[in-house]
This record gives sequence, C-alpha cells and structure tokens, in this order.
Amino acid sequence: MSAQTHEAYNNYVIYSNELVHALHIMENDFAYLNHAFNEYIEQGEKDIAFDQRIVLRNYDYFPVLPRDLYVKLYDDNFYIPSKERGKPLELIGQYHQVVEELEELYEALAQYMESGRYRSDEKLLQGYKYLERIELLYYDAYALEEKLYWRLDASFHHYELPVRNQLYANILLELDELWQEGRRISRGVRAKDRSAGFKANCMYFENLIFKLKKEKAQYLGAIPKDEEILRDYYEQMINRAELLLADARSYLAQTKYKNKSLGADYHYYRDMLGHYNRYGNGLTALYNKILHYTTEPKLLADELPPIFELKYPNHPAFDSLRKDSLADPAWALAQMEKNRMDSLTRADSLAQIKAQPPILGEPSLEGFATNNLIFLIDISSSMDDKEKLPLLKSSLAQLLSLMRKEDNIAIIAYSDKADLLLPPISGQEQEKIMGILDELKVRSSSNADLGLQKAYLLARESFIEGGNNRIIMATDGNFSLDKKTERLIRKSARKDIQLSIFYFSEKEYDYVKNNLQDIVLWGEGSYNYITAQNAKQALLIEAQSVRNTP
Repeated sequence: MSAQTHEAYNNYVIYSNELVHALHIMENDFAYLNHAFNEYIEQGEKDIAFDQRIVLRNYDYFPVLPRDLYVKLYDDNFYIPSKERGKPLELIGQYHQVVEELEELYEALAQYMESGRYRSDEKLLQGYKYLERIELLYYDAYALEEKLYWRLDASFHHYELPVRNQLYANILLELDELWQEGRRISRGVRAKDRSAGFKANCMYFENLIFKLKKEKAQYLGAIPKDEEILRDYYEQMINRAELLLADARSYLAQTKYKNKSLGADYHYYRDMLGHYNRYGNGLTALYNKILHYTTEPKLLADELPPIFELKYPNHPAFDSLRKDSLADPAWALAQMEKNRMDSLTRADSLAQIKAQPPILGEPSLEGFATNNLIFLIDISSSMDDKEKLPLLKSSLAQLLSLMRKEDNIAIIAYSDKADLLLPPISGQEQEKIMGILDELKVRSSSNADLGLQKAYLLARESFIEGGNNRIIMATDGNFSLDKKTERLIRKSARKDIQLSIFYFSEKEYDYVKNNLQDIVLWGEGSYNYITAQNAKQALLIEAQSVRNTP
C-alpha cells in the first residue's frame, strides 16, 4: 500500500469523524429545543430563548472545515483502486447530504424562533415537524457511518501491510483489540442489547483491560524515555476503557436514569459516547493519536454518531404521536386501506382474474392459489420486543385459522446462522406451528445472506406449480446483501418465487425503508412496515397474493 492510498482511506474516516462531531454539537441544541417546546406547550411559557450557533463553518469547532476535508477526500479518492472506490464514495456522499440537510433544518429552526413565528403556530406543529425529520436523519447518519466504516475496513484489510517499527506494532496490536471491544460494547448499548452475548462481551473487555494493566511494563518497558507521550496515551486508553466498562455495567444493572423522559437507554448511550468519542478525549481519539504518533499503516478508528430522540409534550393534542399511545384510528384505517389497494394491484399483476374474483383482504383463502409460505425470521437480540416477534406470532395465529389442508407453512430462523425449525407442513397443523414459534429464542447478531440462501433452497424443493410460492422475511433492522444473494433473489423471482419483507420497528426509518424496498423489488414481492394495527391484515394479504387462474 502506498502512502497516498493509506491517506486516501483515512481521509474517509477523518471526514466521517468530523461529521460525528458536528452531529454532536447540533444534537445538544436540538435536545434543548425539544425540551423548550414541550415546556411551552405543557406550562404555557411565553417565550423560548435560543441562540443559533454556526457549526460546519466554524473554525472554533473545526481547525480544518469539513467542506475542505470533503474536497480533499474526493480528490485523493483516485489513489484507491477503481473497483474499491465507488461504494465508499457513494456512502460518504449520502452521509454528507444527511448532515447538510440537518444544517439546513438547524437554520430553519433558528429562523422559526428568531422571527417569532412559533408564537402564532398552534401547538408548535411546524417546530415539531422539523424535529421529527431531524430524528430520522440522525438514524440515517448512524446507519451510513456504520456501513461506510465496514466497507472501508473490509477493503483496507485486503492489503498486506508492512511493519515499520515492531515495538509500535506490538503495542498497537493490543490497543487495537481494546478499541474494537469498546466499540462493540458501545454499539451494543446503542442497540439496547442486554443479551448473554453482550454480557460475555463485557466480561471479555474486563479481562482485556486487566491483561493490559498487568502487562503494561512488558509493553512499555522498551519505549525510550523521550517518548513519554506514548506511555501517557496508553494509560489514558486504559482509563477510558474502565469508564466504558463501568457505563456498560451500570447499563446492564439499570442503576441510573430512572423515570427519565427519554428513557434510560438514551442516557446510557450518551455516557458511552463521552468516553468513546473525541469530545471526551475518549477511546477512539486516544487510539487515533497513537496511530498519528507511530505512523504505522493502519486504518483510523471511527467515532460513533449520537442519537436524537424526539419527545412529545404531555398534552392531549400529541397523544397519538407518543410511543406509548394508541395510533390515531383514522390514520390506521387509512394505512390499512392503502395496504389493501397496493396488494390488490400486486395480485392483479401476478395472475389473471376470474369474472367473479374473491375479495382481497376478506378473511378467506377461497379463490386464491395454494400457499407455499416460508417464514424467514430474524431472531437477533433486538427482535425480542412485544411489538416484534409476539406481534408476528399473533398475526400468524389468525392466518392459520383460515388455511386449507393444501396450504403449506415452513419456518427458518436466522441470526449468525440459519436453522430450519419447521419443514413445510399443512397450515392446519396449528398447534405444531405455534409451538415452534413459542420456542423461538433470540440470539446476538444476524446474517441475512445465510438466512435467504437457506430459504430459497427450501422454496425450490417445496415449490408448488401455480401456487403462491413466497418467502416472508420478518426483520427489525437494516442489512446489506452480497452479490450472490442478490442474483439468487432476482433469478428466483423469474421462476415465481417471490420475496416479501415485514419490517418491525418503532418508527419507519427512511434509510431502512429504502434499502428493504430495493430488496423486495429484486424479489418482486412486497414491503410492509408492520404495526399492531396492520399486522394481521398485511399477513393475510400476503397469503392472497396469487389468485386461482381460470
């Protein structure tokens, strides 16, 4: 790897970390405005004070402005091999656009306040509309940062990297593992993970800290006295790691932040970032300082974006928007009707319609093709939520009550591996099917490629000619697929095996929706954002996607 190529890769990380810093600065002001808006509604405050800050063009925050770093990144991208440079550039461009839109919204909010328009805006509806969009953009930023760093890291490690100084290389080998484990634990808190896997990660992190403290003299003993700064960085990294571990332990025990309006998990993640990102001189910042000092050819560490969670005021006008409230009935009915119409269009395009067609959405499968439904269920730890797996189970129970003897159901569960839990059996064997679902246990991570490959193999083996051969994937997260899986999905769709995706989440985040819609386009199926109001109907319509032909 040339010096120019090494720098080109790290340009991405440097720019990404600058965007994280900008997100942190703006998030503090967005959180303040959210709190001020709520007090204005709940307590009848007369005025809201707000001082706008210049963020992305402020030399106090950025010695080199992000826009200048972006230009350098774009120019130096030439040094990355052509087959590797396209996707990172695409992802950093999307990330750049997200932060630019956030800056525009920041300025729009400032004008909204400065002009006094908020005083004539009943219930601050425009202000909350801004904050709603900001909340989604923060989730987009988090996903883009994660995808970008994964792509850079995978590409960077294709190279055989030379060791310039064996002493430095030995120290970095240990500290790299410390940083990686700190990153894994911080992301776990962000994902609200309290699984056995997360606890095991904490124990491993604790053992790693103990090892580095115990063997400090061995690692640092050969360092010349005039390189005292390296010893200092080493000890500071140990200190930050211990603080991160203490935060993780507190998070597992839930010892703090009880009765907080945004929930304890939000505050625990903020604590973690204070010991991980640069604004707390955290683990990442210290590791990157060591890399700059030693000049060993390694990829810089990435900082983690903050989150912004919108909290609505305790006021009847906002009851339908709060997460713990029932959805507005009129809205739910409109969404259900839209799903019905969308699904009718799909069904019409898949089969010829009889002169007297069965009615889509009615609780009957008469007049519809025989079903070969393969449920591919994400059992990663984040699916262990009352609005996810239990919602899928209750919806499937209703569908089973309508299924005919000839209709088949199969179940595959996937996490870091994919298991066939139930080979195709008649949908009338309700007790056996529900028993399998009741025994589902969540695990840690997920591998969508493995799950889909196993599902398509089963779909081919159990294929019903002229039937509704459909994989129904239930997931709550975003994922990327390799080219092999994409080709499999597209090829199978041409052979009448469709893929539909049910997306379970508190909110329908744009970055997830767009990705999942792209995938179902390959599979010629349907995308469904699932809520308690539409789950049963959406599943029924999937079973009615193909009508019997004359």
